[in-house]
Amino acid sequence: MAENMNKIYYDSVSKAYDKKQIISMKDYNIFLRQLRRVIKLDKIKAGSTVLDCGCGTGRGALKFAKMGCKVTATDISPEMVKICAKNAKDMVFEI
Repeated sequence: MAENMNKIYYDSVSKAYDKKQIISMKDYNIFLRQLRRVIKLDKIKAGSTVLDCGCGTGRGALKFAKMGCKVTATDISPEMVKICAKNAKDMVFEI
């Protein structure tokens, strides 16, 4: 049941997720620090293969793609994956 509630929630907020900054800047800064740590510790570089589970709108996945990684992104919310794909096409994030 909880899985379905998460899907319903993220599907419903997907279109406004980036515009409304549903994630607080404090949480986003924590996300960036963790992402940088993963890149450093796992020695991720151009040509690496990355699986982003819970990709949301693609902030992490697009960072890896910009680094030259081959990225597969997935999420519980099909609507979030659609936004991620659109963001990838537009490359809207400057991370």
